[in-house]
Amino acid sequence: MSSGRVVRVGALPAFLKTYIDRLNFSFTDYLRNEKDSSTELHQWVRRNYLGFREMELKLILQR
Repeated sequence: MSSGRVVRVGALPAFLKTYIDRLNFSFTDYLRNEKDSSTELHQWVRRNYLGFREMELKLILQR
C-alpha cells in the first residue's frame, strides 16, 4: 500500500443519479446506444475512464 494511487471520481450530478439508479441501467448499454457524446453523462464517464486509463499506463511504465 506504500505505492498506492488516488483516483478522483467526480460527483455525479443529482439529475443523472436518478437516471442511473434505475434497476436496468447499464453504463455499457448507455455508451453503446447513445450517439451524442456531448451529453453530461457521456462526459462524466469519459473523464473517469481516462483517469483509470492514466493510472493503468503509469503502472505499466513503472514495471
